[in-house]
Amino acid sequence: VFAPVRFLMVLVLCIVYVFLISLLGFYIATFLYMLGTMIFLKVPKKHVILTVVCFMALVYGTFTMFLRVPLPTGIFM
Repeated sequence: VFAPVRFLMVLVLCIVYVFLISLLGFYIATFLYMLGTMIFLKVPKKHVILTVVCFMALVYGTFTMFLRVPLPTGIFM
């Protein structure tokens, strides 16, 4: 079932995420985006914490350690 309020809110969160990447950096913006989106979608807190921690570790291991890809650091770092 299409839920227009959820769709629009996630769309707004995506736009804010793109802006925050250049401001805060990839890791912090991704953490906040995932946290905010999953809380808005009412995912159980235990699943939110597990997913965010595992995903951030996977992204860090893949892009920073393995591929050595420079990611946006933002203006504060």
